[in-house]
Amino acid sequence: MDFGCEACEQVTLFRVGRKPDGSFRLFIAEGAALDKPKQFNGTSVVVRTNGNAKDVVYGTVKGGWEPHYVVVYGAVANELEKFGRMLGVAVYRL
Repeated sequence: MDFGCEACEQVTLFRVGRKPDGSFRLFIAEGAALDKPKQFNGTSVVVRTNGNAKDVVYGTVKGGWEPHYVVVYGAVANELEKFGRMLGVAVYRL
């Protein structure tokens, strides 16, 4: 599994993580998958987030989010947020 993913105008970044107390939390952000060369070994894609990239990077590192995120092709952030609320899980949406 060593390939670059296709470009797409609307993608959703998603991560199921854990808080320090062990409870679950969801990370959700939106953006676009860009038509850029593969930047890393393995499967990867360059995403331009709708929010400020610096805020996203600092927020995920400071928040202790684990590495590796799912890139969903399409705008499904609202559905993921509703899913998290239904489960009573903390939702962090950037």
